[in-house]
Amino acid sequence: MNSDWSPPLVGHSPVMIRQRSGVVLNTGSISGVAGIATQGAYGPTKGAVHQLTRQMAVEWAPHGVRVNVVNPGTIDTPLSRDNMTPQSIADREARIPLGRLAHPGEVADLIAFLASPAASFITAQDIHCDGGLSQNLMAQKFYANA
Repeated sequence: MNSDWSPPLVGHSPVMIRQRSGVVLNTGSISGVAGIATQGAYGPTKGAVHQLTRQMAVEWAPHGVRVNVVNPGTIDTPLSRDNMTPQSIADREARIPLGRLAHPGEVADLIAFLASPAASFITAQDIHCDGGLSQNLMAQKFYANA
């Protein structure tokens, strides 16, 4: 047996491995970390993205590559506005502790930070950018009949 053999890395990136640095940022969802009604197919697939992120992070860390997953909340975009009624937007905003949808630049700023040297010790993390919605889901369900 060849003593130089090691198991292949998940999602192997020869360039990042060779340069011994790099950042991978995956896009997840709170549906990937919490069971949410009507998310039967979407949630488990996002859960796989979360696990893939953790796996890649531990396998690629010795090669200087960081891997994280960003979980954006509802973003105020033309597409969101086209697919939501004014009432559904108001209902969503009422469930978000910060009381509004995210601006696209807020998620972009988080991504830019995570890709920067300022985040050089952050890896294997699920980072929510959802105005606190993910922390408010249980309270909404628990107090639904109040």
